[in-house]
Amino acid sequence: MVVVIYSFAGFFGFLAYGNDVQDSITLNLPNDHLGIFVKAVLLFVVYSGFLIQVFPIVAMIWPAIKKKLRNSCGVSTTTKRIVHFAFRYSIVVVVFLLSYAIPRLSDMVPLVGVTAGMLLALVFPSLFHLLIFLPQFECRIGFIFDIFLDIVCIVIGMFFVIYGFITNVQHLMH
Repeated sequence: MVVVIYSFAGFFGFLAYGNDVQDSITLNLPNDHLGIFVKAVLLFVVYSGFLIQVFPIVAMIWPAIKKKLRNSCGVSTTTKRIVHFAFRYSIVVVVFLLSYAIPRLSDMVPLVGVTAGMLLALVFPSLFHLLIFLPQFECRIGFIFDIFLDIVCIVIGMFFVIYGFITNVQHLMH
C-alpha cells in the first residue's frame, strides 16, 4: 500500500511539475495556505512515522545494553529506564545530526542506493546461497561452479559497494 501511495505521489507530482520537479516534491509546493497546510501534515506524518522506524533499531540493540546493565552491580530500575530513554534520545540526535550535515536528500540517495542495491542484488543472495547449500556440498562440477559463481558475485558486489561508498562519501565532502 505504501508503494502504491508513493508511486501515485511521484506520478502526479511529475504530471504537475514536469521536468521542473525538485529533489523533494514539497519544494515545488507554493507558500500559500494550502501549501503550508500540506507541508505541516507531511511534517506530522514523517514525525509520527519516524517513531515507528526507530523502534526496530531500539528493539534490536537495547537487549544487549540491558544485559550489560543487568550484569552491572547496583543498577536500579530507575537508572535502567533513564539509560533506555537516553539511548532512544541519542538515536534521534544522531539521525538529526546526519540530516543536518546532509541537507539535500538528492546527495544521500546515491549512497544508500549503491550500498543497499549492491548488497541486496549481489552480495546477500550469493552469501545466503553459500550458507544454505554448502553443507550439502559434493565434489561435483555443478556444485564447484555454483560456489565459484557465488564467490565471484560476492567479490564483485563488495568491490562495487566499497568503491561506490568511497566515491559517494568523497562527493558528500565537497
